Amino acid sequence: MNWTASHRVALLEPKLRLAQRSASLECYHHGTPESIQAEINKLDLQWRAADAANNDHDPLVYPHLNNSLADRCATFAPSCR
Repeated sequence: MNWTASHRVALLEPKLRLAQRSASLECYHHGTPESIQAEINKLDLQWRAADAANNDHDPLVYPHLNNSLADRCATFAPSCR
């Protein structure tokens, strides 16, 4: 396949957005390392429970599966949806 500049930008754009989102989320972490880890563990349990129940409509999961970045990723790996 002949990758044009626009193809390369289209592939990199989601990665750049993810990196920007990740950097912007760093300001949301307040508290001690232990309290931050406890919150991560709580969210992980909620995510795993939703996955075990096959519940893609869980308020924690839904926004991550239904957004423009997820739509773009699905075009590259349709079986991921």
